Amino acid sequence: MKMTGKLMYTDTGENNMNIMYEYQHVALPDWIYNSPEFFSDIINYTEQRVLYESCKRFFEDNGVVFPYQKDDFGGFRIRVDRDTVMIMLRFPEPQEVPLCTRMYIYVDTHDSHMACYSVEKGVNLYGPESVWDMCSWDENGNHNNYGSHDVDDYAVATIREMRFFYALFHGIEGAEIPELLMYEKRKYREFECPNCHVLMAYDTGRIKQGNHILFQCPKCMRIFYVRLDEDGFAILNNTDL
Repeated sequence: MKMTGKLMYTDTGENNMNIMYEYQHVALPDWIYNSPEFFSDIINYTEQRVLYESCKRFFEDNGVVFPYQKDDFGGFRIRVDRDTVMIMLRFPEPQEVPLCTRMYIYVDTHDSHMACYSVEKGVNLYGPESVWDMCSWDENGNHNNYGSHDVDDYAVATIREMRFFYALFHGIEGAEIPELLMYEKRKYREFECPNCHVLMAYDTGRIKQGNHILFQCPKCMRIFYVRLDEDGFAILNNTDL
């Protein structure tokens, strides 16, 4: 038997839920707040690479079989406004309560203030549908739960979560999951990766109509161009450039 933190598990790999719980609920918040080296890796490398490698090493260092593939992890980052950067981390689909499906890191680039939020599989007392608890972690490992939503659609859920956590981060009172001033004040348009169809968003105020910009999908790493037209973003083929 091995002991890590408050959890005890065998070396057989049978308790993957326990070690994933400890990775997500103990190790990651601590690293994000208190390890400059880990946070530097998140800034300088892809979210998928950092999560996959750190999680795999965490399992192996504790003698537990690592059952996941690199594609089970992912994420993306955007500059939400002039002073706010958001990094989203995506985990393997959780099968047990309260494992995380996503984690969000918000950083104020003006004063270096930061916060870590998580979306965790919750318990639905009223039906079989999944519910997702909206939570936060502070630098001391304290955990808060702000309620839940029941949206399983990846694109819709992530946008709602981003809005809600942005409001928490900036202390916007009365924030609710479906609403946030961020996306209403700024002219974000959404578009899908032409390869894997993951949803992305970009502020149209940062590009003139008719211009094109280069994107790399945070999930499948496909590189492609998009052009801003009257009806939104259009995906371009090489022959369109």
